[in-house]
Amino acid sequence: MENIHESRHERKHLLGKTAFILLSLPMSIIYFTLVIVGIALGTGTMVIWIGLPILLASFAMLWGFCALERQMIETMLRMPIPEYPPEVGPMTLRRRFGRYLQSGQTWKGLLYMLFFKLPLSIINFTFVIAVLALALGGVLMPLTYLVTNSVLQEIQRAGHSTPDITYNIGFLAIIANGHFDTVMFIHSLVGIPLGIAFFFLARYVINGLAHISGLIGRVMLGPDTQAMPTPKDDLYGAGSRSQRGYATQETNSQQREAPLPYARTLS
Repeated sequence: MENIHESRHERKHLLGKTAFILLSLPMSIIYFTLVIVGIALGTGTMVIWIGLPILLASFAMLWGFCALERQMIETMLRMPIPEYPPEVGPMTLRRRFGRYLQSGQTWKGLLYMLFFKLPLSIINFTFVIAVLALALGGVLMPLTYLVTNSVLQEIQRAGHSTPDITYNIGFLAIIANGHFDTVMFIHSLVGIPLGIAFFFLARYVINGLAHISGLIGRVMLGPDTQAMPTPKDDLYGAGSRSQRGYATQETNSQQREAPLPYARTLS
């Protein structure tokens, strides 16, 4: 029972990785188009002040895309990524814009969308689709030969001429001409073990590409541990009143406890 449970767990994990790779290409195109167009448009119209709300919306959209990408990596690839600290204090538009400019999430996320997500998605999608197509094509080769012969035979019965259709499996050529050929059908059976081999290869390819994507996402979408703010930090000029009050009380108490400079002289 434990082995069956583990095999099901591995299959679900592999399906999650495959879904992540296949979804990465369309989602990366959406990320790239919306974020880059928004930032370029906002920067170009900054002179007439229209660009400021456009940039603010583009940065907010970028943060939302980064949060979605972190969630996908954690859920589908099962690679946890630490989140950025929450906003401190009330956030006006000015402070929010300053937070976007100062936070590493903005610039690391932008670099991730530009130079990592889109190129890596294209490479991953191409490799996975190619390996899966070879695997399915090999396993279904006998069925493909039979269906192709049947279709050509029906066309020939209608009085039309049909060309020969050739399939190549390595050094073997499979020719479908509308007439069943035992030798050609045996040749098509060779595709079954080749397809199974490509299925096993696809598993390693998907695991490797998903692991690389997860590592890059963890580095580019996660916060820098050395730059994690503490409760006493006021990185964005928006420290809470309670923190500032606590710091003031602590300073006053230290001043009261400090000895007078002339107390030792009088004694």
